[in-house]
Amino acid sequence: TAPPDFFVSDAVHLQEEVAMKGASSGAGPEEVVLAAQGGEEAPVLAWVDGGGRVDATFEGLFMRGPVSGVTLLMIAMAYGHAGLAEALLWRGADVAVWTSDGDTALTFAAANGREKLVELALRHGAEINQRDLTTGCTALMEAVAFGHERIVDTLIRHGAEIDMQ
Repeated sequence: TAPPDFFVSDAVHLQEEVAMKGASSGAGPEEVVLAAQGGEEAPVLAWVDGGGRVDATFEGLFMRGPVSGVTLLMIAMAYGHAGLAEALLWRGADVAVWTSDGDTALTFAAANGREKLVELALRHGAEINQRDLTTGCTALMEAVAFGHERIVDTLIRHGAEIDMQ
């Protein structure tokens, strides 16, 4: 499956405008989100290093509709940009942040078949059995649903519960 598409709402844009003042990068939140989707580390990290919040939240457009609370780390995880994800984690990005649906960086990595990023999220303390709020699915359930066998194996090896209902 294709990763979700992301967009920046006016509320988020206004919220982030304060963080943008004094930031050395001229990029605004929309440009930062697009750069994160494309795995372009330089503009994303320039924005963060210039005063943007590493855990700033944006809105994502999913098959089931808009979701708020999506972070740059989640975007990097969904699109498989390991270098960007590592750089954001090094700068303090939090793997425990939830979207409005209860998804996390780990869920994004697992659902999109990003084995290296699943490992990275787990090394940084991601809760392996976290359930999302709309479907009750865990990262393991997402990996099974999307047929990502290697992710399933990785999650089980790291202690994911296989008998959760």
